[in-house]
Amino acid sequence: MDIMDLLTDEERSILTKMGVELQTAAIIFRRRLSELEMRKVWRILVILASRTKDDHIKLALGDWLIKAEEWFGKDTVKNWLEEEKRLKAYRNYLLMRSGALLIQLQCLEHEIMVCCALLSLTDIHPSDFLSDDPKRRRYTLGQLKNALKGAQIFEPDFESHLDTFVKKRNRFIHEFWVETFIKGPESYNLSTMKKIEEFITQVSKEARELQMVFRGLCYAIGVEIARREDKLYELNSFLREVEESSKYIEAFLSVQRRYSFQHNESQESK
Repeated sequence: MDIMDLLTDEERSILTKMGVELQTAAIIFRRRLSELEMRKVWRILVILASRTKDDHIKLALGDWLIKAEEWFGKDTVKNWLEEEKRLKAYRNYLLMRSGALLIQLQCLEHEIMVCCALLSLTDIHPSDFLSDDPKRRRYTLGQLKNALKGAQIFEPDFESHLDTFVKKRNRFIHEFWVETFIKGPESYNLSTMKKIEEFITQVSKEARELQMVFRGLCYAIGVEIARREDKLYELNSFLREVEESSKYIEAFLSVQRRYSFQHNESQESK
C-alpha cells in the first residue's frame, strides 16, 4: 500500500499545500518550511505512526528529524520534541478524564431515570431502563429534565441550573470535540488542552453536585414510601447503614420545592 493512502484527506491536503510528499521509504520537502509548518508535519507523522504498523513511517520520521535539525538546529528540535512529549501526555490524560466524564454522565442519567420511575413520571417504569430493547430505553436527559420540571419537585433556580447543565452535557456529547479541533493540527497546543481541561472539570463538578441531589431524592422517596407504609423504623435502620446517606438527603432538601411531595400526593388524589 502507498504510504500516502494511509493519510486522511485532511492530512494529505495539509501536506500537499506545504509541498511535502510521503514516499514509501522517505519524506520529500519541496521547499523550506517554517517552524509551525515543520511541527505540523511531525504531528501528522506521529498520529500516522500511532494508527498503523507500517515501518516506513519510522523512516519518514527519521528524514523529518534530519531535515529539522539541518534547518533549525539540534537544540531547537530537541525542545520541540520535549514539548510534543508533554503535550501527548497531557492529551492522554484529558482523554482519560473525558472517558471518566462520559461514564459519570451515563450514571447520572441512570439515577435520574430511576427517580422518574419511582415517581411514575412520563410513564417510566423500572423495567424500561433495565430493558434490552432500545425502544424502551428511549429517554434522554432532556426528556427526563422536562418531566421533573413538570412535576414541580425542585425550586425554580435549581430547574434553571439543570437546564444549563443539560446544554453543557449535550455540547460535550455532540459538539465539543468538533468545535475544539475544527482547525485540525493547528488546534493541538497547550492553550487548547487547558481549555479542554477547564470544560471537563466544570461539567464533572456539576455532575457530581447533581448526583448528590438525585441520590438524595431517591432516599427522600424511600422515606415518603416508608411513611405511607408505616415502615419508618426499617428505613431508618437501613439509612444508618448507608454511608453518607444524610449528605445526599441534605443536598436534595436544599433544592426541593416546598411541599413538593404533598403537591404530588394531592394531584394523585384528584
